[in-house]
Amino acid sequence: MASSQYKVSKRKIVWIIIVLIIGAFLWTASIINHIHISDYHGGVSVRFQEAIVTRQRIDNILEVMISREDPHIPEITLWQIDEHIVVSNKEDNKSIELSLITVAGDMSRIYPVPMLYGGYLPSEDGFGCVIDRSTAYKLFGSSNAVGLRTKLNNKEYIIRGVIEEIDSNVMIIQEEASSSKSINAKRYSCMEMSYTDTENAKLLTERFVTSNGFGMPEVIIDGYLISKLSYMLIHLPLWLSALLIIIYLARKVYSLKASPIVALMGFIGILIISLILIKVTNMHIYYPNSMIPNRWSDFDFWADKIRTILSSISRKEGMVVYYKDMMLRKRMLMVIMGVVAAGIAELYMVHRNGAS
Repeated sequence: MASSQYKVSKRKIVWIIIVLIIGAFLWTASIINHIHISDYHGGVSVRFQEAIVTRQRIDNILEVMISREDPHIPEITLWQIDEHIVVSNKEDNKSIELSLITVAGDMSRIYPVPMLYGGYLPSEDGFGCVIDRSTAYKLFGSSNAVGLRTKLNNKEYIIRGVIEEIDSNVMIIQEEASSSKSINAKRYSCMEMSYTDTENAKLLTERFVTSNGFGMPEVIIDGYLISKLSYMLIHLPLWLSALLIIIYLARKVYSLKASPIVALMGFIGILIISLILIKVTNMHIYYPNSMIPNRWSDFDFWADKIRTILSSISRKEGMVVYYKDMMLRKRMLMVIMGVVAAGIAELYMVHRNGAS
């Protein structure tokens, strides 16, 4: 009989350990995905249906904002993808067709993948380029192609950096400053905007776009808000652990049925431990001002806000889906899945212990 109970107890412990390991692994994955969101998706992404924005126009607008000492001047990076562009390695007589991304601004803001070799180009470098690992292998037979040359539209580009391999072959170049002033200046459909006021970044972006006559964008994605929400989510398992520990200690104190003075001391001890746990787990809830209704009777406010957030990171019918936006959606989903898994693992452990 004792041997049978020992086997059941041992099996239960093994299951608890397995569930906790799986939960911890998925929670760690959610933390990693949050870090990627913070590193690569900070800012506000604006997507137009057509390429309508030029570098010259943006420069003129920013000059006016600076002259009138506007307190909310954004940093803006423009970019545009052109498909089926042929680039070549003339020395080895190799050519491939790829997606070409032309950038005006900070290259590091447009592609959410780590740099393997080299680095991104400064905005004044009109003769360099960045390619992904797959493109490097196909053109040069090696992933480290930094310093080698490739040809595009009868112009040679020096490879300054290699990024991780993605879904398709990619080459990233800078628009030359001189060409932005020409009649046939490059036009862009994508803008990445960063502000010092991250709390109201989306509102400032909407004001910037409409007041300067760009029309209504296809979508505006507030990366600042999503990053803050993912930060809050990855702390949920810690908050749940703290809550479960507090409940466990409170039940223990109550079960002792001690004198009122001893019970009071016990609950004071629980309060102190609670404050320590709150501090250790960095327990705080982020709630942006934009999520607070102006009228208490606006009962549909939060539902509308949630629908807006979900629609901004989800694919819409007929909408062009960019790799950066797709990765943001996947990473946020991974954050949610990892947090839910960690929470289930914690509750399972409590349930199994309670069952004993």
